[in-house]
Amino acid sequence: MKALPALLVLTFTITACGSAAAPPSDASGSPRPPASPPGSASPSDPANPSPTTSASSPSAPTLPDPSGSGDASDDLVLRIDSDGGLAGPDQSALSIPQISIYADGRVVSQGAQIAIYPGPALPPLMLSRLSPAGLDRVLEQAAVAGLAGDDRDYPMPSVADVQTTIFTVVVDGDAHVVTAEGLGLESGREGELDATELQTRRAMLEFQGALTNLQPWLGTDLIAEGLPYEF
Repeated sequence: MKALPALLVLTFTITACGSAAAPPSDASGSPRPPASPPGSASPSDPANPSPTTSASSPSAPTLPDPSGSGDASDDLVLRIDSDGGLAGPDQSALSIPQISIYADGRVVSQGAQIAIYPGPALPPLMLSRLSPAGLDRVLEQAAVAGLAGDDRDYPMPSVADVQTTIFTVVVDGDAHVVTAEGLGLESGREGELDATELQTRRAMLEFQGALTNLQPWLGTDLIAEGLPYEF
């Protein structure tokens, strides 16, 4: 009678050990893989991929947006163009402005031209970028040069077949156009031009020259210069 309890204890111990060692099985009788620890994900489970730590890869450097709004604007704010002279109508139709400045600070200007005939279909253009302060300085100097007021035309008397320089400044959505025939040919013709017109022409010519050489004029307000422009 005393050996019976010991036998029961030994049987229970063997059964318990066997239950702990046997892997669980599914309905088909095949053993299931052991469960993952709490909080971990099985790497072979596509519905629950294992978490990975991703390091941010460096992105390509971008130029700042001088507009400050995050949305680069394509609105034109200033343009210098030329027309007329000995060029035929077909050449005038295919000409590209000397300088175009946009609200986001982009400056598109003509690069060095190849002295061959016929010239290339697409002339080389250069891209520069102004800071907001640089763009403000350009517009301020345009106003100083008298280019932000009413539309005006300055003819060059007694001179034929000269090019006309066209200044377009956009202020609050309104375009102001000032044209000057033979700009830069004032020397020797001071008697044919009154003092006010002569002073205005010199101011426009100085402003045009400053825009073709931005670095000495703007300094740190010029973010980038001399980048090739891609059509």
